[in-house]
Parts: sequence; structure tokens; C-alpha cells
Amino acid sequence: MQELCGKVFSFYRDGFTGMRLGRTLWLIILLKLFVLFCIIKPFLFPDILQTRFQSDADRAAFVFAQLNAAASPTASDATTMLPADTGKQPGRMRHSAAR
Repeated sequence: MQELCGKVFSFYRDGFTGMRLGRTLWLIILLKLFVLFCIIKPFLFPDILQTRFQSDADRAAFVFAQLNAAASPTASDATTMLPADTGKQPGRMRHSAAR
């Protein structure tokens, strides 16, 4: 098992030391990940649960209630998901070109 891990490690070590363009690409990838997770994430995804609730139990109860509500829609929720009534009768299509 150690021999296999050593071979895998040396394979990747040799591959990364021989790269020229790959180093630049990895640098760009790491820079993008840093920008996404360290700079943009706090602005786009604030910790709302931390500001709304005082304890972990309150946060857990809220998340549990939201997951249960999303998993089992009630009859009143099902009617709100239907498309709006357009005033047209179903099954009757009017074609202006046919007249």
C-alpha cells in the first residue's frame, strides 16, 4: 500500500515539476477560487440564519420546517403553482390564417 502511494506521489510530483503552461493555469484556477470564495461569497450569500436566530436549536427548527414545507406541498400550494388563467377555453384554438 505504501509502495502504491509512493508511486502515485512521485507521478504527480514529476508531472507538476515538468509543467510550464500548467503552472500558469493552476495559478489562474487558484486565484479564481480565492476571489469566488473569499471576496464574492460574503457579499452574495450573507449568513441570514446567524442574524435571525439566537441559538442553534432555533436555526435547526427553522431549517427543518423549511425542508418539510418544501417536501410536502399542500393543496393550496398546488393551486398557486398552476399557470394563470388566460381567459381562453381549453381545446379551442383560433387561427387567423384559416379565416
